[in-house]
Amino acid sequence: HVLLLNYEHLKKDSPDLANHLPLIANFIGVTSSSQQQQQDLYAKVAKLTSFETMKANQNKFDDNFLARRERELGIVGEDKAEIITTKVGTHGKNKPTLNENSTAILEKLWKEQVTPFTGHETYEEFAKDVVAIVEEKSKKIAY
Repeated sequence: HVLLLNYEHLKKDSPDLANHLPLIANFIGVTSSSQQQQQDLYAKVAKLTSFETMKANQNKFDDNFLARRERELGIVGEDKAEIITTKVGTHGKNKPTLNENSTAILEKLWKEQVTPFTGHETYEEFAKDVVAIVEEKSKKIAY
């Protein structure tokens, strides 16, 4: 089973995740014995996933996955992989971006692996459809 969510849409709705938490809880089978327990659980999850909590624990969100994966796949050598450090709350001109090589690799992989399966030429197209599906499913979940 797969639940598709769109990060940008989740972030846009933050800090009030009320539209998404019931859908996620339903998908993973999390239930509670009362409406109050369920609302308390949603409040706790919203707090733990908030910008403030992530900012206070940003060392736990430093993601160098792509550079490590490039090395593992032999796409670039140990000395060539550019490590990208993602900082919680980084905005504007200092916002981390992928290097050109990483972007080209991801675009190529998207065209080869995602487009034939989904019919979406770009991530933006795919994300728009995911948001529409999530919104429709969210309407069907009891809060």
